[in-house]
Amino acid sequence: MEVVNRYCQGGQPAEDCWDLAKHEGFHGVVRIEFRESAPAQEWASFLEEFRRATRDRGPGGGVVCLLLEGKGTEVRGPKPEVGLEVLNWEGVSTILDMRCYAAGLVRRPHGTSALEHELRVETIAQLALGDPLLAERLSRCSLDTLKSPCRVLIEYGEEAGWGVAAVATWVRGMEQRVDDRQVTHSSWLAMQRREHELSRRIWRAQATVILPWLEECRAELLEAVRPALPMPWEYERRDGLRRWIEEAEQMELKDLLDFLSTQTTPRLNEARKAVRQLVDWRNRLSHFSNEGAFASGWVPLSGLETEVAAAVAACRQWAKPKALVAGRNREIGLSLSTVERSGGELRQAG
Repeated sequence: MEVVNRYCQGGQPAEDCWDLAKHEGFHGVVRIEFRESAPAQEWASFLEEFRRATRDRGPGGGVVCLLLEGKGTEVRGPKPEVGLEVLNWEGVSTILDMRCYAAGLVRRPHGTSALEHELRVETIAQLALGDPLLAERLSRCSLDTLKSPCRVLIEYGEEAGWGVAAVATWVRGMEQRVDDRQVTHSSWLAMQRREHELSRRIWRAQATVILPWLEECRAELLEAVRPALPMPWEYERRDGLRRWIEEAEQMELKDLLDFLSTQTTPRLNEARKAVRQLVDWRNRLSHFSNEGAFASGWVPLSGLETEVAAAVAACRQWAKPKALVAGRNREIGLSLSTVERSGGELRQAG
């Protein structure tokens, strides 16, 4: 009856485990507390009866996870069998566990880029941490909702009955242990108006997904302009300092932007604009900031991949003729040097 009173929301009342097994409002994670009024053996009997009641569910019939908590008590749980797996809870989950779980919950909609899909999965994982029920709730949210998740998080906390709680406790689900560190539930942070900590979790998701992608963009842009790069290259930055680059691989996104800015051709205008955006996002993501794009907790990605692809193509088309001219100039220089050494006469051909 304690499980029924705490976890069965609405629907027909459940009188026993057989009713409980068919109850639509009973699912997800149940935290069981051992008390004097409910000894450990009574919980063991409950588990065994519930196992018999759910024997005919079959695969996909629903999962109930029972977390047993107690000091100095041993509960003899049900025996493992087909459709039932007994796991020993050690009090620790990992963010990798939640990434895998979130990836299975979220389907990539048609027309959505792989980058946006990966960012959505990572954001759900960083917000849910060790709570699979919250991950399920967030998986039904759009990207626009995930960028400002406070409303959804507060609703989740209110349904859990955390509105009148004075402190966060593990037994009520407000505190969790993830990757060997104690963390506070995202819903509790939202209810306590601790948006700064929520923004940090969203930033962590952004940095995990977008920073490696920015590095890939840098590599593609570098290969596109490499034929036209004068190596080694020395230039004066906007702050007045001079920068010396011996090898092209040393160039960062900002260096690529400065190099493109020295070229006056209008064909590179859109490329310069795209690279400038990449530089701005790189600066914002390199260190956590709760300003600018992070005031809403999100870095806009719509059209970003298309703009970068167009920038790479424009740079490649511009750099190729430059490479041909540079190669022809080198050939002419070698020819002049050969003629000069041989004492011969250079004549204009045709």
